[in-house]
Amino acid sequence: MLRHLVIAELQSLRRLSLSVLSAATLIVGLSLVPIAWGVPILKVLGSVAVVLISLGIAVGCTFYLVYRYWQTMHKAPAYFTHTLPVRGGTIFAVKMLVAIAYQLAAIAVSAVFLWALHLAQGVAAGRGLGEVMRADWQALTDVLQLASWPVTVLLALSLLLSVVSMIVQVLATLSLFTRPRFASLGVAAPVVGVVLLYLANQIIGAAATLWIPLGMRVSGPDAGTVVAQGMWSDIVAALRYGTEPQVVGLGSVVAGLLLTILLWQLGRRTIDRHLAL
Repeated sequence: MLRHLVIAELQSLRRLSLSVLSAATLIVGLSLVPIAWGVPILKVLGSVAVVLISLGIAVGCTFYLVYRYWQTMHKAPAYFTHTLPVRGGTIFAVKMLVAIAYQLAAIAVSAVFLWALHLAQGVAAGRGLGEVMRADWQALTDVLQLASWPVTVLLALSLLLSVVSMIVQVLATLSLFTRPRFASLGVAAPVVGVVLLYLANQIIGAAATLWIPLGMRVSGPDAGTVVAQGMWSDIVAALRYGTEPQVVGLGSVVAGLLLTILLWQLGRRTIDRHLAL
């Protein structure tokens, strides 16, 4: 049943996704031509168009996924959604997984568009396409060689977790603030929930960065190594003696993961036990 729900959810998003992707790819492709040829004025307009479309794909996908979740889980279309012969928590999980997959895909498409812009600008500067790509690959390998594998993996997982956390936390918060206890807030309830979520993330993230014993050294012979230390001691030393912090705290990654897991569980429980349409 879970597989069928995932397939149905993907199919419901397929038509709009393909339409947007096709239109965006066409516009970006046409914009890259004057950029690569160095046509005055048009190359500037083309660059602006590619950047705006790239950002619009990623940001627009986020807003659409949030809007669609709200509509299909808590507004009029939700009456059909919750007639499916499965637990509400299962539907919640499917919505989350598909939203995460689409958001990651949107970010990947945006990255490809921006890289295509970079390649076109390199061609306009008189370099061959292969030369630009080889230079990019060399720059990437140089960066990976400078950082240790644990650090590289940790940073990659942190970026992935930030995307997953954003989707899960926002969608779960929308469901949490549909409980009857928040009915007095009316349509402002989800907005209040998202604002409170933002504030909670900032406070928890700052505290975790300072006090959770996980960080990365940024100076000295062991720069780039992960250490069991937060930033609190370095911040105190910087305030007292004017020294530069030697460690960047990574505790916010752990705190973000824990908050995401908590909100996932609360959101699933809300759908199962306190569903409000």
